[in-house]
Amino acid sequence: MKKIVYFRSKCIGCSVCALQAPNIWQMDKTDGKAQLLDAEFKKDNYFRMLWPDELETMKQIEQTCPTRAIQLL
Repeated sequence: MKKIVYFRSKCIGCSVCALQAPNIWQMDKTDGKAQLLDAEFKKDNYFRMLWPDELETMKQIEQTCPTRAIQLL
């Protein structure tokens, strides 16, 4: 099973992730950055396991993120 690693400090708030996968991402109204839903916070980064049906969408989002703040492991 793959997982998402989200480096929130790299996020510029372009909202590509939230538009393509609103069940995984939402935009924070406070600072305009993305929030990874149902994520675990460790060492300044966020982690979340992916369901098999989420993988293709997340691959596209990973490639589209302009700052590489989103990576799949």
